[in-house]
Amino acid sequence: MENQYFWSVVVEPNWVQVALWTISEQKARVISVSKGANWDSEKDVLEIVDEEFSEASALLPDSAPEPDAAVFGVSPSWVSDGQIKKERISVIREISKNLSLKPRGFVVLSEAIAHEIKVSEGAPLSAIVVGINTKDIDVTLFKLGQISGSVQVARSTSLPDDLVEALARFESRDALPSRILLYGGDDKELEEYKQVLTTADFLKSGHENVKFLHMPYIEFVPAQKRMVAVSLAGASEMESVGAVSGPGDNLPAEEDANVKDAQGQVSAQDLGFVLGGGASPEADQPPRSGVQLSGLFSRIRPPNIRSLLPVPLSLPTLGGRGRLVAIPAILFVILFAALLLFWWFVPRAEVSIFVSPRRLENTAEVVFDEGVDEADFAGRVLPARKVSTTIEGQKTASATGSKTVGERAVGTVTLRNGTSQDTELPAGTVLTGPSGLTFTLDSEVTIEAAVSPTEPGSIDASVTADEFGAEYNLASGESFSVSNFPKSEMDGIVAEDLTGGSSREIVSVSQSDLDNLDESLRGELTEKAESELTGEVVGAEILLRDTTATNITGADFSHRAGDEASTVELVMELEVTGVVVLKDLVRELAQSVLSEQIPEGFVLRSEQVETDFSLVNEKDGVWTFGVQVIANLLPSVDPGEVARKIAGKNKEEAEEALKDIPGYKGAEASVGPKFLGLFRNIPRNTNNISIEVIAER
Repeated sequence: MENQYFWSVVVEPNWVQVALWTISEQKARVISVSKGANWDSEKDVLEIVDEEFSEASALLPDSAPEPDAAVFGVSPSWVSDGQIKKERISVIREISKNLSLKPRGFVVLSEAIAHEIKVSEGAPLSAIVVGINTKDIDVTLFKLGQISGSVQVARSTSLPDDLVEALARFESRDALPSRILLYGGDDKELEEYKQVLTTADFLKSGHENVKFLHMPYIEFVPAQKRMVAVSLAGASEMESVGAVSGPGDNLPAEEDANVKDAQGQVSAQDLGFVLGGGASPEADQPPRSGVQLSGLFSRIRPPNIRSLLPVPLSLPTLGGRGRLVAIPAILFVILFAALLLFWWFVPRAEVSIFVSPRRLENTAEVVFDEGVDEADFAGRVLPARKVSTTIEGQKTASATGSKTVGERAVGTVTLRNGTSQDTELPAGTVLTGPSGLTFTLDSEVTIEAAVSPTEPGSIDASVTADEFGAEYNLASGESFSVSNFPKSEMDGIVAEDLTGGSSREIVSVSQSDLDNLDESLRGELTEKAESELTGEVVGAEILLRDTTATNITGADFSHRAGDEASTVELVMELEVTGVVVLKDLVRELAQSVLSEQIPEGFVLRSEQVETDFSLVNEKDGVWTFGVQVIANLLPSVDPGEVARKIAGKNKEEAEEALKDIPGYKGAEASVGPKFLGLFRNIPRNTNNISIEVIAER
């Protein structure tokens, strides 16, 4: 039988993403998933969706016809009374019209995520599922797989405050689930939202309705995982399918490629979606908004509870007195059966197990080499590649230096020689006047010897003050000493007033101004360049810290040191290089470093590992790093096995049964419904027991 191909289109308030999938041999397989992109208006979304379809269709086999059937995934706030709102359906209508698509159904993202997680984790979801976009957040509360409520809150400057506001709108005053799942947009944005929410203290929210037993664990649902869940919903609507698989990291173009998601294969029935287009009571109706779309376009819903009943009950037919006698018995049997079903299906328990994580730490030396293609974990050698970018910028700073400028005093001094020999004085000879003021000869002079002790030889010479300033303006008759001569042998007398001296302080460029401006601009450009390098790194890679190197290819100052100026500007061009490696290889390396230290009963997961690299040396494209690997291990716990151990027990007995879990510190159990105090023990139905393992802080 020839394979059928279909599209999945997730349209969130600011995000769109496309997946291509197929149904073959009663199994659904996701062929490819586009990267996804942000959109602002309906005009933008059409062009963006077209690009996403082109990207996702790259792996469609050449022999396969272009598919036109599509299932849409939408945010909870887009849906009302089981139908897409009128003001929202225009986006889907335009996408379908411009790309010639036939919509086959839609699924609410939060519900699809909840069902997918139920299958992958083996227990109904108890969590707060938060869809985030630029203008608002959609918050859906799940308790043991059931929706307790859904609200939408406008975004403010504080995402934690927005979430608290949304949670406060739920009427229930019971403790909230200690798990928060984020979705919406790309994975990078979700990681940033996760970091923001992780730093918030939800235990001190200030709202009566917002109560957590302990700090919630926050994680996000990757975009690819959302697409797999929506695709499976679509597969269940097309026909009965057995499983779905997701795209791998390196998809082959061949149709028979063995493609699997990290979640493996997931049953459509396990996800709770209706099998067959007629399962939903609204399946054959157009959207209530009145906008008619081509093809079947109904909400893909969980199955009706009636479908869970094994067989219809039949009652014996009695007549006369026999009927009167049998009716009470029949009513008793019905009541007993109802109570039994109620006792089996209704009670639910949320069990939080607190454990002390086991901390492991080790150090190793690792080599990143541009010249190798494959990792050698035993030899601690990983392949790497160099990235570079050139960036230019300018910066202006205020001048902080000061400088004295002005004019030097000048005039004529009569030099007198009292010695018996002619004396030659070179230009620059220092003359010292009153208060230590110094002047220098403008030119060389020769003073004749003294004629007699009372008649020294003399000559007039031009002099200039050594410094600026009015204090060098001296009146005639002031005396000077000449160089190192005693005044008894040689002196000088001001022949005419020395004038013209003046001074003032100005703002100038100092050398420290230039140095500081250079350092500041270089730091800013380096930071921008590293950000650009990080942007060039694909999602599966990371930029290694301490590997960035800078080279100034151009620097031009507007002024030199000493120039009179109030500001100075620097234009600089910088080349920055760095080293990137694959994230998965770093994780595998970290796990290999700690693998022999893992104690029995504990498991090492990649998300539990932290690494810290420090550069040792670099030579000819080979970087040697010291790496510190730290992991906080949680015990290996099988939720199903734990549920079986505590089923039917009271809280004290259940806690005693949990004590053999490695690192066990305590447990909390919430059993409901709280009906006349009847339900105090853990339910006997293990499917109604939710297990959560939490690291003690």
